Amino acid sequence: MAFIDDLDKEIKDEIIGIFKYKFSAYLEEIKKDAGDFLEKIANDIQNWLGQIKSGALAERDFTGLMKSKKNLMKLPSLTNAGLSVVKMEDIRLRLLGIIVRGSLSLLAKGFV
Repeated sequence: MAFIDDLDKEIKDEIIGIFKYKFSAYLEEIKKDAGDFLEKIANDIQNWLGQIKSGALAERDFTGLMKSKKNLMKLPSLTNAGLSVVKMEDIRLRLLGIIVRGSLSLLAKGFV
């Protein structure tokens, strides 16, 4: 699926930049879990970005829809690593922000 590959490339550097200091011991797990989450919701993201492009959906609504998917981000690798619930919630929120920005960036670049 080309869209997932494009989005993965778009967000990879930001994931590394944000998480390499605070969660450096878990960086590989974070990248794996983020990739798994993207695979689960890629079709939704593509659909919503298409709706933004056509004017049927506002960007702020896209952000809200993405936040509604937060519970699908299980982060099993981090759970197995023993991270606390608070740290995992912090990671979830940061990853959602990265994915939203990356998705909108792809839209602006015409990849959708």
